[in-house]
Amino acid sequence: MRRSKVLLLGSILAFGAIVLPLAVTSYLAWRIADRYEEASLSGYAQLALQRATTSLAEIGKVLEQMNALEFETCSQQHIAAMRLATINNVAVDEIGYLNDQRFVCTSWGEASHLMSTVEVDFVLNDDLQGNIDVRPLGGYRHNMIALRNGRYNVLFDPRRLADVTVAEGDVGVAISHANGTLLSIGGNHDDDMREAVRRVLMQESDSDHRGSVAAEGDIVAIAIASKPPAFATVLEQGWIILPLSLALSALGISAITAMSRRQLSLASELASAIRRKKLSVHYQPVIDLKTGDCVGAEALVRWFKSNGTSVRPDIFVDVAEETGQIRALTDLVIETTMRELGPAMRRDRSLHVAINLSADDVSSGRFLPILERILARYDVLHEQIWLEATERGFPEMEAVRETVAKARALGFKIAIDDFGTGYSSLSYIESIRLDALKIDKSFIDSIGQDLATSSVTPHIIDMAKSLDLITVAEGIETREQLNYLEQHGVALGQGWLFAKAMPARDFVAFVAAHRKKISASGTA
Repeated sequence: MRRSKVLLLGSILAFGAIVLPLAVTSYLAWRIADRYEEASLSGYAQLALQRATTSLAEIGKVLEQMNALEFETCSQQHIAAMRLATINNVAVDEIGYLNDQRFVCTSWGEASHLMSTVEVDFVLNDDLQGNIDVRPLGGYRHNMIALRNGRYNVLFDPRRLADVTVAEGDVGVAISHANGTLLSIGGNHDDDMREAVRRVLMQESDSDHRGSVAAEGDIVAIAIASKPPAFATVLEQGWIILPLSLALSALGISAITAMSRRQLSLASELASAIRRKKLSVHYQPVIDLKTGDCVGAEALVRWFKSNGTSVRPDIFVDVAEETGQIRALTDLVIETTMRELGPAMRRDRSLHVAINLSADDVSSGRFLPILERILARYDVLHEQIWLEATERGFPEMEAVRETVAKARALGFKIAIDDFGTGYSSLSYIESIRLDALKIDKSFIDSIGQDLATSSVTPHIIDMAKSLDLITVAEGIETREQLNYLEQHGVALGQGWLFAKAMPARDFVAFVAAHRKKISASGTA
């Protein structure tokens, strides 16, 4: 990359390091204030809901008690009982006794007048019939709400339902029935607030107000407040935002500069290493757990620099994927593996080698003709090659199915690597028709341990058996793990208990020595 491009990139990153923290801290300040108001409104809504449901529950209990009375209708004792219930319950303003839609008496004495309304506005708990805007007798200045159950009718002041003290000057509180009937509005409200409540109840958009809703059964509580401009909210937090954004900018510039230098340098070095074929491939033996024979290996790419240091595969493989070099890396691994192990695999057709594929490889399938040409050059059979893909390479399922189908038709074995750590489900595994399933090391580590994943391992093994898949255990390190896997019928395994990954020459020698040892023990 030329110096001018480096400077341009550095300038863009530096600008981003200044602007982004300011934008982020401003956004955070706005979100903090926004969350605070959300929490405040939610608190008011919950408080109003508690107040309303408590009052309505008391009224329901009073009606239940009234219906249980056995006094002579409208006798002195009957009226006295209604009056006492009215006095003793702050939620109740008047109790009336009905006969054929006519009040015969109330808690204040005998009466004879028709109900003002017979059409029900709302129903509570399936048995309490309610009406709003009921004009009581006796000179009350406010309309009331009526609740009826059986022959009894209770009147109460609707303002009591939303009687919540609010600290903020623009917060309104309302109580509604679930059917949309507005029962009460309180707090600091005006006509605009009433309209805002109506919009919330009708689920209409409102750019000027925000609300919080709490519900329980048939009752809905709403807390409403006007929205302040976002810029004004941010300015209120200015003394916090400015120092924080400056500190983050300084840290960001330092971190971005260091990371960019390292990333650009690493990507450039990787491109050079791939081009000059300076990457190595090591081979970790795969062992038949039943016979103890070495039946193959997994090809693992390694990067040893000329200065004696090395780069971890998870780092440089990620860089290769991010910078579009992953295809070249896959091709290099295939070429190197066949050049180094091809002669041994030609001599021993029972040996296989597993090659790891990236998500791009599996989705595109473009590696197949390349692999076929190289196999023909070294006279290696298709069935001696296992193609491994991690679950993270499976999201584009249709493309994966197509690639897997082509590869299996050519005779390649397909294995899913690191099973249990990605996105796959049983339906995915069934739909793409695999040959082998590799159990991730994290599940092998849990064998004999009191871990959450301990119970998962036998289920994975049983699932693989039910699908007639070859099981391969990764990361076997202890004899206890080996014994467990043998007992549960796992076919193949690899790990430090047998051998670490090694160069090709050492692997070929390992196979020969291993088989010689098995042969000797068999004849002894």
